[in-house]
Amino acid sequence: MHAWFYGARGTLFAALFATPVRCTGMSFVHQVSGIFASGITPLIMTALPALGSGGPWSACGYLASTGLVSVWATAGRPTGISMCRPDGRP
Repeated sequence: MHAWFYGARGTLFAALFATPVRCTGMSFVHQVSGIFASGITPLIMTALPALGSGGPWSACGYLASTGLVSVWATAGRPTGISMCRPDGRP
């Protein structure tokens, strides 16, 4: 599932932002989100079954909800709009 979004993400961002913004802002966001999203997820996935009934369903619910947020964010983006000025500058 992650590969579906990861593979298309580069094309999506390239269409939305000018090159200077893509090269700096997207790199920063990609690296920092790896710390907060990927770094905290194992802790959350370990804690959820312990807080619940002990079964895996709370962790499954967490994964499903993060997938739904990703689909919602991708589907809700503006189409055909670039974040650049007409002269190509951000």
